[in-house]
Amino acid sequence: MINKPTNWQGGKKHEAQEFERLTPGGYVFTIMNARPQGDNCIRLSYDIKGGKFDGYFRKQYDRWGGGWKGTEYQAIMKKNGDPLPSFENFIYCVEASNRGYTWAWDESTLKGKVVGAVLREEEWINDQGEVKTSLKVDEWKTVADISNGNFKVRDIKRVDKPQAQPQTQTRQQVNSDFNIEDDDIQF
Repeated sequence: MINKPTNWQGGKKHEAQEFERLTPGGYVFTIMNARPQGDNCIRLSYDIKGGKFDGYFRKQYDRWGGGWKGTEYQAIMKKNGDPLPSFENFIYCVEASNRGYTWAWDESTLKGKVVGAVLREEEWINDQGEVKTSLKVDEWKTVADISNGNFKVRDIKRVDKPQAQPQTQTRQQVNSDFNIEDDDIQF
């Protein structure tokens, strides 16, 4: 049997509360946390700093709980050990946006730093085969670039809706058709 709330006085009609959705565009992020994710990736938690969406992810978390939605995974290097251009650009943008900061291979020093990012809509397919959209970091920018409007939001990244896969296929068979290059990954 479920527990009754302390001040329960019966059911009441409540209007749905509005929550403005984040839109594609350029934003300034405050890095809330950074930690290693495996040997080749940093998991970044961020929130929006300034503008109409200031504190967006904190407000979302306070309202609905669950996991922190402002996260991004930034890969560090290619399989051959060379640095990924997206990681080099990320570090450049953090250093250029935080006077006196120099990256010294300690991800904890990223906490509290600001960086610019361009968010782009991307389609994805859920477990029911439905096409959904979400916003992803498409490009790292300096805070000055975002503030000055020196960025471009690319059109939505579309996915082809796959044909239904026979239940007998193994995960390896399904994934064998999924080929991407390291440079295509935008963590």
